[in-house]
Amino acid sequence: MDGLTHGVIVLSAKGTIRFATRTARQAIAAYFGGRPGRGDGLPPALRRWMVDQEHAVKRHSAKTQARDPLVVNRQNRRLVVRLLFEDRSRVLVLKEGPQTLSIDALGLTRRQTEVAACLALGRTNTEIAAILRVRPRTVGKHLEQIYRKLGVETRTAAAARVIDAAKTLTV
Repeated sequence: MDGLTHGVIVLSAKGTIRFATRTARQAIAAYFGGRPGRGDGLPPALRRWMVDQEHAVKRHSAKTQARDPLVVNRQNRRLVVRLLFEDRSRVLVLKEGPQTLSIDALGLTRRQTEVAACLALGRTNTEIAAILRVRPRTVGKHLEQIYRKLGVETRTAAAARVIDAAKTLTV
């Protein structure tokens, strides 16, 4: 199972780790600190989320999967954790990937989304132009359209809107 691209953690009925893939242990260390091993509990933030999900499932009588994944962003990376139920034990599935923006989420074209993502990372027009292999003036034109579509007037406001959208997206 260590060859999987997703991390997997199997928890006992008491919430201790019965099994964790190497990918899962690495993700927990990177996003929550520490390296949990067999018999250990989950990091506090992850445990609180899991308890909240269990309560939600009991209220709505869903049987196999909790509703809301946990999404944790770190720098340009994102970890998505989903909780599954299997008899009396619980299984966490962890998937890490790049923090990306959905084109549809902001109503931008593909190229505008690329420019907006660079903007949110604090890049200058010259840097964005070099990354996307266009002229700085072209970046400026894209930014004008981005401001209009996002309903903002400044670079900072656009970056804030993009960052906010990235926080609320799920994988």
